[in-house]
Amino acid sequence: MISERDLVSTYDPRQYDDAWDAVEQYRCVQSYHERNPEKGSSAVSNEFGLPRGRVHGWLHGGKPDQVKALSFGHQYGWFDATWEDEAGHAFNTLVAAVFAGGSIGARDYSLRFTLGKGHEAQITAAVERLAGGYRTVQDIDGRKTWEISPTEGQAPLARALVALGAPRGTKNADADVSLPQYLKTAPERIRQEFLQVYLTLRASDAEYTNYLTVRESRPDEFLDELAAFMDQELPAEVYRNDSIVVSPEAIDALDAPLEEGSLG
Repeated sequence: MISERDLVSTYDPRQYDDAWDAVEQYRCVQSYHERNPEKGSSAVSNEFGLPRGRVHGWLHGGKPDQVKALSFGHQYGWFDATWEDEAGHAFNTLVAAVFAGGSIGARDYSLRFTLGKGHEAQITAAVERLAGGYRTVQDIDGRKTWEISPTEGQAPLARALVALGAPRGTKNADADVSLPQYLKTAPERIRQEFLQVYLTLRASDAEYTNYLTVRESRPDEFLDELAAFMDQELPAEVYRNDSIVVSPEAIDALDAPLEEGSLG
């Protein structure tokens, strides 16, 4: 579902040809030093042709950011996740939540989720499953709406969500945003869960009707894609004008219990 390389691919290579090179070099150095503990940083750096300062840091507790992120991911079972288990459902829930009202910082990969319209327990459970816990960031304008953020591993989790297709940075009419590719091949319950979270957080009741309306400042291409996805997955009529309108039958689908293994 998500691999080590998928996560590492979100990093800027900087002094490396490829972001994965940092992981390979670090692991080679650690493996070599375990077999040759008597050798110092100078000998190890000469063995691999690496800068001595870099090797010295690695032999004294330092790690590349990529390796730190991988360690955090392994701690919470990210790379063993499937669409059939809680971790897979947690990833899907949080990707949908980012699309609906969360945010991932364009530069620092800060991660926040806006709550207050339903699925709070599902989203907080997903953060706890994938990052161990969360904190309340702020109560927005004294309303029953608030933001949460992971207490630890905020940037690694944000990077994992980006690797799965969550948008990073500003989401507006000029943004380059599209639905996650995994929705094309994921099981039906995953696609339904994505829409449950998305519509519960994002849609509002149309005035005087039971219809749901999604109004977003997003590129037309994205809204067309989203409307087509809803039309494919929901037992309801979907209308696309300046917004997206979904007929009342969608409400029953949204209220239906999720299958075993989900976080709902």
